[in-house]
Amino acid sequence: MARLPALPAGASLALFTLLTACATAPSETPQEAALIASATSRSVLPANAAERAAIANKDPLARAAFWNREYQNNPAELEAAFQLSETLRSIGSHTRAEEVASEALTLHPNDPRLLLSLGKTYLALNVPLQAVDVLERASLKAPNDWQVFASLGVAQDRLERSERAQEAYTRALEIKPNEPSVLANLGLSQALNGDPKKAEATLRLAVAQPGADARVRQNLALVVGLQGRFEEAEQIARADLTPDMARRNVAALRALLAPSNRTWSSLRSSQE
Repeated sequence: MARLPALPAGASLALFTLLTACATAPSETPQEAALIASATSRSVLPANAAERAAIANKDPLARAAFWNREYQNNPAELEAAFQLSETLRSIGSHTRAEEVASEALTLHPNDPRLLLSLGKTYLALNVPLQAVDVLERASLKAPNDWQVFASLGVAQDRLERSERAQEAYTRALEIKPNEPSVLANLGLSQALNGDPKKAEATLRLAVAQPGADARVRQNLALVVGLQGRFEEAEQIARADLTPDMARRNVAALRALLAPSNRTWSSLRSSQE
């Protein structure tokens, strides 16, 4: 089956992204690193339940500092390790997040939340093979957690295992029907596998769901454009882009699909 053409690196059309459960944050700034480091001194007593509940409403840097302090107080505590790993990943400290989750798994090897957190971190670090290994373990421990299977699908797609990826997305949708992020990823997987018509149908279903965001609509516009329906693609793109940006995106897509540029390969190189 013919495969879709690869988008040029850096093009504005590189919206064709697999939607992980949490968006990847930029790398931490020196100020952020200093704030986290300042919380490494041990406290005499851990925070109480009310303090732990209240921190959930704070900004990510405050949460990172709080959970880092709790983790330093007791590195063996499962909750502190999990929360710290999650928060570090949310602010872009992926390497440190991986260290915390891996260390915690030596003490809590079967905890599905830790396994999922580590799997997402491996995806953020772009090491999908390790992500698949960890997420498959998580799927055995949490067979009814849709996020595990959604993340596993992303990892399998990164490894160009489209059939396995779509099986994982399908399982996630059985657990949480019509989840827009999973539908979007399934549609992208179908497009990557050379079936833009099926991808379009899946992405249209995703767009129709409450909570569907701009990325889902722009990916639908891209898949429609890849089938040569450029005016329709531009109209879809205008829901979130300025008219000029939408026109430029479609113009770039037309150039990409010109006969002289039509080389069939994977779009994965442009995925985040």
